Amino acid sequence: MEGAIGCQKGVMDDKPNTNIVVPSSIDDIQKILDNTAVLNNYPLSLRQLGADEYYFTFSGWQKLIRSSEKNAHIWAKDIYNGERNIPDWNDGFKGIYYANVALESLNNIPTGRIGTDWNRLKGSALFYRAYHYFNLLLTFTLPFDKKTASTDLGLPIRAKADINEIIQRSSIQQTYNFILNDLKGAIELLPTTIDPLYQNRPSKVACFALLSRIYLSIFDYENAENYADKTLGIYNTLIDYNSLSTSTFRPFSNNNPELLLWGISNGYSSMNNGQIQLNTNIDTLLIKLYEPNDLRKGVYFNKNSFGDYNIKSGYQGTYLQPFAGIATDEIYLIKSECLARRRETLLSLNMLNTLLEKRYKSGTFVRITATTPEEALSKILLERRKELVWRGLRWLDLRRLNKEGANITIQRMLNGEIFTLSPNSLRYAFPIPEDEIALSGIEQNSR
Repeated sequence: MEGAIGCQKGVMDDKPNTNIVVPSSIDDIQKILDNTAVLNNYPLSLRQLGADEYYFTFSGWQKLIRSSEKNAHIWAKDIYNGERNIPDWNDGFKGIYYANVALESLNNIPTGRIGTDWNRLKGSALFYRAYHYFNLLLTFTLPFDKKTASTDLGLPIRAKADINEIIQRSSIQQTYNFILNDLKGAIELLPTTIDPLYQNRPSKVACFALLSRIYLSIFDYENAENYADKTLGIYNTLIDYNSLSTSTFRPFSNNNPELLLWGISNGYSSMNNGQIQLNTNIDTLLIKLYEPNDLRKGVYFNKNSFGDYNIKSGYQGTYLQPFAGIATDEIYLIKSECLARRRETLLSLNMLNTLLEKRYKSGTFVRITATTPEEALSKILLERRKELVWRGLRWLDLRRLNKEGANITIQRMLNGEIFTLSPNSLRYAFPIPEDEIALSGIEQNSR
């Protein structure tokens, strides 16, 4: 997967500025969109710091370099303390800027050159812009609420590459509409299947999968299931975890066959799997969820000399950063959840068991059963928590499930002091960085 591992160089290597090289050819635009360090870097550090998959030891927490890392982990009201250049905000909008440059440059390509490559590049740029906006929404806005989405604060919608234009925040509904329009436009332009040499490049199937995730996040289960079906109708490969080593730190290859889109989160250094091994332990309640023959425990986690568990390198293969792309296992779980929500108990569990059969030691798996749709849904959500570890998706689930009454409270204890994140707290939306507020004057989140 050379295209996903190596960032293409030569065009727009630097941060946005007025002296940047303007791309003038299809090849130039391809180089922009193959810059994986920007376009396939989907920041999720703040979400990971805020969720409940792991905890810092007090000494590990004290070693964190940035105040924002420490404060995000305890959901402080002011997390930045004057810090500038917050990766989750800046890197997200940098990806949006690159996508906008690509889109505007494509419009300047002579009409005689418009063809398959032009369409694919435009579809890719639309996809990247949408994915970066969705990740920003999950971090910097409140969870979607149909009743208030038209008035709740969303994001500044940047549809042009002009970095000097001051744009105020749109509503959450307007921001979601912008994202969905981009993705539906991309569907018409992207190739159907994944290029095995360039799993960083978007495809129609990756677009379907992202739409399924987004519709799940806004409680539109009919569309979430519809796009899950479209995804799995094209690509439904699952890894048999019996084929993976539970003793190595990197069980997955770079060309993981479950990948629908390769992506990492290259934000705070404390979030990479090498650093986090030294300072954190996986939540004990999460570890206890895995049964003895569940191979995910050995594939995802490493037991240290103190008897505690740390995260291993995940779906991104040799990379140490958290996986931030899209994979088929998530889509099986979305399909299963949507079936349960429309009371198709047997079908929902059949879908779940298709996934789980690949996760248990050969000959030991006992199929999951349930007598009611509610029981099935509970078991599916439990498996979702066990399966989708270290991908920033737990924060998405905490937000949406609490909106539906799950009443999940998270607590930390550091040096004897207890910190609490209550269900549906305003602190599920991280504050806009202070340097952005000073520059543009956009409205800050309430905390």
